[in-house]
Amino acid sequence: RKSMFMNTETASTSNMGGLVMEKVKKLPQEEEVVEVEPGRILYCLEPGHPIRRLFAALETSIYFDYLILLCIIGSCIILTITPPAEDIPDLNVPLTPQQINSANLIFTLVFTIELVMRVMSKGLVFTNNAYLRDGWNVVDFTILFFAWLEVSGMLNGQPSLSKQARLFRALRPIRILKRSAAMKKIINALICTIIPALYVVAFQFFNLVVFGLIGMGLFGGKFYRCLPGGADYPAGIVECSGLSVSESDGLLRQRVWWKPGYSFDTFYDSMITLYRVGTFKYVSVIQDGMDVTALDQSPNFLHSSSYGLFFVAYLLVGGLFVMNLFVGFIVDGFNYSRGASEVEVIHARYTRMLGSYGPKFSKFSLPTSKLSIRIRALVESASFQTFSVVCVTANVIFMLTEDSEASPRYKNVLFVQNTFFFLELGAEVLLYSIGYGVGTFIDDQWRAFDLFVFLGTLAGYAGNSPKVTQFAKSFRLTRLIRLMARVKAIRIILETMLACIPRAFSILFLLFIVYSMFALFAVASFGTTRYGIRIGPTANFETYARSIVTSYQLVTGDEWQDMMYDLRVQPPSCTKLFTADVHGMSDYNYSFGDCGSSFSDLYFVVFQIICQCMLLNLFVGMILENFSFITDEVDQKQDDDWSKGATAEQLEAIGRSFQQLSRRCTNIQLRHLSSFLCQINDPIGFRLPDKDAAKLYPEGVVRRPFGTNKEDDYLFLYGDNERAFEWLIRAELNLSLRQYYQGLEERKKNLWFALVDVFRGQNKRTY
Repeated sequence: RKSMFMNTETASTSNMGGLVMEKVKKLPQEEEVVEVEPGRILYCLEPGHPIRRLFAALETSIYFDYLILLCIIGSCIILTITPPAEDIPDLNVPLTPQQINSANLIFTLVFTIELVMRVMSKGLVFTNNAYLRDGWNVVDFTILFFAWLEVSGMLNGQPSLSKQARLFRALRPIRILKRSAAMKKIINALICTIIPALYVVAFQFFNLVVFGLIGMGLFGGKFYRCLPGGADYPAGIVECSGLSVSESDGLLRQRVWWKPGYSFDTFYDSMITLYRVGTFKYVSVIQDGMDVTALDQSPNFLHSSSYGLFFVAYLLVGGLFVMNLFVGFIVDGFNYSRGASEVEVIHARYTRMLGSYGPKFSKFSLPTSKLSIRIRALVESASFQTFSVVCVTANVIFMLTEDSEASPRYKNVLFVQNTFFFLELGAEVLLYSIGYGVGTFIDDQWRAFDLFVFLGTLAGYAGNSPKVTQFAKSFRLTRLIRLMARVKAIRIILETMLACIPRAFSILFLLFIVYSMFALFAVASFGTTRYGIRIGPTANFETYARSIVTSYQLVTGDEWQDMMYDLRVQPPSCTKLFTADVHGMSDYNYSFGDCGSSFSDLYFVVFQIICQCMLLNLFVGMILENFSFITDEVDQKQDDDWSKGATAEQLEAIGRSFQQLSRRCTNIQLRHLSSFLCQINDPIGFRLPDKDAAKLYPEGVVRRPFGTNKEDDYLFLYGDNERAFEWLIRAELNLSLRQYYQGLEERKKNLWFALVDVFRGQNKRTY
C-alpha cells in the first residue's frame, strides 16, 4: 500500500507540476515595448492603431537607422564626384551623368520613405514630438524638398533656379551629425554660443556701419590711380589718357583710371573692405589709405599718413576685440556643460575623475612564478625607479653634448654610453615581460611606450645606415616625457594634451563635415569660373578634392580676399554661357560659362565667421576646458568631510582598495564588502585617522593596524554583542533587495492564481 501510495503521489505531483508549468507558460511575459507618441496623428490614427504601431516599430529599428546612415553616406559620396556641369569637355568622373541621376533618385526615394515612416510614427506638426518640431528634421525636409525639385525636372527650363536648387545638396552631410553620439557635447557647446555669436555679429555690424561711414568720408573715390602710369601726383584723371609704355613688359598700353577691388566708394564696398581689414588682411588697404590725396587725383606716398590711425582704431575694436569675443563665447559654451552652481561643478569634476582615477583592471593575469613575483618587487622598488631615471637623464645629457667635430676619443665615449643605455632599456623591457607578462605592454601605456622606443632604436641599429642610426639614437630622447611627467606643472600640460586627444577627433570630424558642405557649395557655384589673380592651378573649386584643399588653405591664412575678387568676375570680363550666340562657339552649345557669382562676397564672409572664428576656436575652448578641469583637480584641498567633493588622491585610494579586493575582476564578492568599507575613508567608509578614531568607534569593535601605514589603516574585528557596522551593511543590502523584489510582486500574484486554478482542477478530478 505504501508503494502504491507513493507511486500515486508521485504521479499526482508530476501531473500537478505539468499543469503548473503549463499555467506559468500562459502568464504574460515581458516583451519589448514599442513606444508610440500619444494623441492622434493626421487626424485619424490613434496610438493603438496597428498601422501606426507598425511604423513605430520600423522607425525605432536599429537596422532601419543603419540603412538610412548608409544611404546618407552614399549620397554624400555621389555629391563628391558630381561635376559642376554635366557637359564639361574631357570630364573624368567614375560615373556617367545618367548613373549619378539614377543614384540621386534612389536615395531621394529612400529618404522620402524615412519621412513617411517618421511622420506616421510621431506625427507631422501638432503632436508633442512631431516631425517638424525638431530642427534637424526641418533641415532634412528642406533638403528633401529641393531634391525632389531637382529629380522631377521641374526646373529644367530655368537654369538659374536649377543651379540654386542644386546648391541645397551641399547640406546633405549635415544629416550625419545628428546620428553621431560623440558630436553631441560639441554641438551643444556650439548651440550654447549661437545667441552670443549673433550678439557679436550685431556688434561687429554696428562697428562696420560707424567706421564704414567715416571711411566713406575719408577715402570715398580716392583709391583710383592711373595705369600703367604716366600721371603721377599732382596729376590725375585728366592727365590719365593716351598711350603709355608698361614697365613690367615693355608693351605700349592704353592708360586707364583704375581702382583695386577694395574701396570706400559705396557703403557696401566700405563694409567689405573693413571686414577684410578686421581679418588682418590690411597691408595694401592701409598703404593705399595713407597715400590718398584728393578726388580725381593720383595718390602720393604717405601723403595722408595720419589716416593710418583710422585703421589702427578699427583693428583694435573690430579686429582684436571682436574676434576674441568669439573665443570667449566658445569657451563659455564648453564651461556651460560643467554646470552653473557649485554643486554641478563638483559633480562634473567628480564624474570626470571617476574615469581617470578609478580602478584599473588589467586584461591579462600576472605570472605566478616565484621569479616573476621577485622581479615585480624589484621593478616596483624605489631604488630601481631611481636608477632608471638616472640612466635616462645621463643618456639625454650625453646626447645633447654630441658634436660633428668631436674628437675620436669622445666619440668612443658616446658610443659606449649609447650602447650601455640601449642595453639598459632592453633589460627594463625584458624585466617587464618576465615580471608582468607580455600583456603588460597592452595594459600599461608607459611600458608600451618603452617597448616602442626600444624597437625603434633596435631597427635603427639593424639598418646599418649612419643617418638611420643617428635618428634611432635620438629616438630615445622621447623618454624625457616620462621624466617631465614627474614635474607637476609639466604633468598638467601633458594630462591636458592627453585629455584633448579623444575629443579632438570629434572636432576634426565636425570640421571635415562643415568644410565639405562649403566645398560642395563652392563646386556648384564657382566650379567653372575662369582663373584670375589668385584662383588658378593652386587654388580653385573645380572638383571636390581641389575645393576641400582650397578651404584648408583659406583657414590657414591664404589670401581669401583675392579669391573673392576673382570669383565675382562678371561680363564683359567673362562669358555667361558658352552657346552658339557667342562669337567663335558656333559648333558648341554648353550649359555653363566662366563667370563668377554675385554670392562670392557672402560665401567668403560666412566661411570666415563659421569656419575660422567659431569652429577653429572649438580647439581653444576644448583645451581651456580640459586645462581648467585638471587645474581644479590639482588645486583642490583634501577635506575629511568631502565638503568640496572628493580629491583625486581620495578616489585613487578607493580605487586601489577596490582593485585589491576584487582580485582583478570588475566587482567584489559580497563577503568582502565589510572589508572594503573598513579600508576606505570616512564619510563613505569607516576608516578614520588615529586621532579621530575614538569618536566614532562603537564599543566592542577592536581595531588593529594592518598594511604598511600604521597610522591610518585599520582592520575591524566585531565582538559578539556589538555588530553595528555589519548591521549597517545588511540594512543597505536589504534596501537594495527590497527595491529589486518590488518589480516581481505582480508576477507572484499571477503565479499564485495559476496555482489556485491547478489545485481546483485537482480537487474536481478527485471527486
